[in-house]
Amino acid sequence: MTGTLSLKKEKEFSQFLKLSTIENDEDLENMAVLVDKIDQQVQAGAKELQYLLDYLINQIEHYEEDQEQPHVTGDQILRFLMDQHSHKLKDLTDIAPMSVISEILNGKRKLNRNHIEKLSKKYHTSPAVFF
Repeated sequence: MTGTLSLKKEKEFSQFLKLSTIENDEDLENMAVLVDKIDQQVQAGAKELQYLLDYLINQIEHYEEDQEQPHVTGDQILRFLMDQHSHKLKDLTDIAPMSVISEILNGKRKLNRNHIEKLSKKYHTSPAVFF
């Protein structure tokens, strides 16, 4: 059976993948305990586990990076860009009427595709920044 996993090995590998996925802080704590145990084994001479240790540490780093990035809404981005350029509502009448811009900034209305396209051109940004 060269090149294929046995059913037992497939189950073990599947369980490992589930264990190495961090979805919440409890998973993070469990992963940290596992990393400590594997690190002790690596330090004791089990150098073949170094790749596994590196992989798990990488998983922890990715999870922590994802947790550090707060979600920013389109209206918050718009407000930031307006502040950076010292723009007032009247400076955005080429995008939409002042009343519409005001509603967007106050969370009463969402940016639409047309607004986003025009704002992206005006502020020289990717449309993706508004999502």
